[in-house]
Amino acid sequence: SCSFENESQLLFVGDSRGNIAMFDANKQIEPSSDGSDKAVVAIVYIEEATGTLKNAHGKEHVTGMVVSSVNNGLHLRLISVGLDGCLTESNVVFDSHRNSYIIQKAFSRAISSLSSLSHVWVIDGRVIVGGFQGATFSLWDTT
Repeated sequence: SCSFENESQLLFVGDSRGNIAMFDANKQIEPSSDGSDKAVVAIVYIEEATGTLKNAHGKEHVTGMVVSSVNNGLHLRLISVGLDGCLTESNVVFDSHRNSYIIQKAFSRAISSLSSLSHVWVIDGRVIVGGFQGATFSLWDTT
C-alpha cells in the first residue's frame, strides 16, 4: 500500500515484509522544458528511500496507510495498518540540520476486535480502521 502527502511531497510505501519506506519527491530532478507549449510528462525514478521503518508491522503485509498534517505541516502523522492486526502511528518531522524529513515509530497497538486490518482513514480527526472479523468486513473507531 502507499500514501502520498502533497504539501511535503512525501511518498510512503508499505511492503509485504512489514516495512515502510519514505521517499522525498522534492529531491528529484525537475524535467527540462524545450520551450514548447506541449505538456511535459515525466517519469520520476526514485532510487533510494530517504527513510525506512523496519518491521513496522512485524513480518506481515502493510495493507493501509494515511498521512495527516499536524502543526501547519511541520509535523506529519503516518498511520498504518497491517496483517499483524496492529495500528501503527509514526511521526514524520523535518530535520533542519540534515535538511530532510525523518520518520520514527511512535507506537503500535493491536486492534483485537478485527482479525485482519486492511484500511485506515482519518475523518474529522478520528482514526477509523476497516478489516475482517471472520468473513464480515467491519469498521472500528479507534479514538
